[in-house]
Amino acid sequence: MALHKRVLHKRVTMTDVRRWRPAACVGAVLWIGGLLSGALAAEAPREALAIVKGVAMPFNVYGIVSRLQQIPGVDHVSFDLSHGLADIMLKPGAAVTDEQIRQAIINASFTPGDIRWKPAPENEPSARGSATLRP
Repeated sequence: MALHKRVLHKRVTMTDVRRWRPAACVGAVLWIGGLLSGALAAEAPREALAIVKGVAMPFNVYGIVSRLQQIPGVDHVSFDLSHGLADIMLKPGAAVTDEQIRQAIINASFTPGDIRWKPAPENEPSARGSATLRP
């Protein structure tokens, strides 16, 4: 009898099943984990860029940044004074609305402009910002 016929007709024993079970479980967990991490990464934007109109002095930046950091779910805010641009980084899973950002800018006595959302790249700190405030 040829070797391939012996292998195909081999009876599977419990010892074989016990040997395969851990490898199958690990493979399934890794496969499901990969699916979930991809779905969560694409779930919600993690960074907002907001234009703030009327900011001319560096001491105004502190008020804007502190008001934006008071929004629940905001992790880090930096501000580019030369462009009047606030870079708002969110905590993972946080939900912040445009209206919350607009209201925080109004509370800092400035005029909100356009707000754009984009997913933040993982493990890369924001490169923009001439003034940064961390809690």
